[in-house]
Amino acid sequence: MNQDKIPRQEILELLHKEGTKCVSAYMPTHCAIPAVREDKIRLKNFLKKAEKELISLGMRRPEAEKLLEPARKLEENPEFWRKQSNGLALFLSTDILKYYKLPLEFEEVLVVSDRFHLKPLMPILTETMEFYLLALSLNQVKLFQGNRYGVQEVDLEDVPKSLSDVLKREAFEKGLHFHTVIPARVGGSRKKSAIFHGHGGGKEDKKERIQRYFLEISKGMKEFLKGENAPLIIAGVKYLCGYWEEVNTYPNLLKERIHGNPDEWNSTKIFEKAWKILQPHFESLRQREKERYLSLVGTGYTSSEVKEVVPASWKGKVEVIFVPLKVHQWGIYKPEEEIVELHEERGPGDYDLLDFAAVHTYLHGEKVYAVSPEDIPGGGMVAAIFRGAQGGKR
Repeated sequence: MNQDKIPRQEILELLHKEGTKCVSAYMPTHCAIPAVREDKIRLKNFLKKAEKELISLGMRRPEAEKLLEPARKLEENPEFWRKQSNGLALFLSTDILKYYKLPLEFEEVLVVSDRFHLKPLMPILTETMEFYLLALSLNQVKLFQGNRYGVQEVDLEDVPKSLSDVLKREAFEKGLHFHTVIPARVGGSRKKSAIFHGHGGGKEDKKERIQRYFLEISKGMKEFLKGENAPLIIAGVKYLCGYWEEVNTYPNLLKERIHGNPDEWNSTKIFEKAWKILQPHFESLRQREKERYLSLVGTGYTSSEVKEVVPASWKGKVEVIFVPLKVHQWGIYKPEEEIVELHEERGPGDYDLLDFAAVHTYLHGEKVYAVSPEDIPGGGMVAAIFRGAQGGKR
């Protein structure tokens, strides 16, 4: 299934699978038919390589073939290759077959060990770069929820769809009310007369009408966005964006605006315009964490030592961690004995300790940056900021 989020429960299931041989495969995929043929060949070669590694780690050939059989069935399944995304993540063990078609352009990675290798998933688990976009016009209002892969419209309940909706309702509520009075006796009898009372009159200020419209939208959004901290960006003509600023109550409204008439844009165009503003915003957050790490070196609140970072991640003491993609530090961590063993070559029972540290930092709700090796601040194999560091949590 194509998706840009993986349920946390499924990550936990993969994480807790250990003690048996686990195959983790990541590869780029394509939607165009000629490239899909190449993807099928790539997966076939991956599975051949996985079989060799399983055998080299002590598994008998018939057992290795049986473990890989479900994935080989996928390889020949035309339905599986339909609606591919940018990348495929596949996880296979004796009793698990999970795969995710993701909007991540994976480099080819195959890891066979006693645990699943999850580090390449970190960008989609911890750096989805989520945001909200409010498209404002007098004719319609739309709220979009987005991330670095696209946007989709969300339904705001009990919110006016346009300024005319508000004016029509107000006219109805303030409209002419009918009631009867009994006037004085005329000609010896009482007659009932209908009297209508009209409310309003005079030309109402345009800005006030628009702000009442925006206030109702703001109230509906306040309930929807309760507890959220993702940035909100506004799209609309300049004067409407200014009016919104005066009624906005959402604390993470960005100063940058998308000026123009959003009624003329489809969701793809809206995303393109938003991402030009939001991509530098999110990248600056990562850069600030890099600078923060470098400023804290020598204070005792950082570490670039795998033997220090691994136990700290297990105990939930890591607040921010940078780990390199496609770089492995094989070894074993024994929590009961607080021992970290590092090995130059992968041995029996070994797993990637950098993957271990990244996943456990994620499970404790902290920030993980899985980046290219040259992007690790300080130039080490790993970089971690511990809890309680200067400036508190992000």
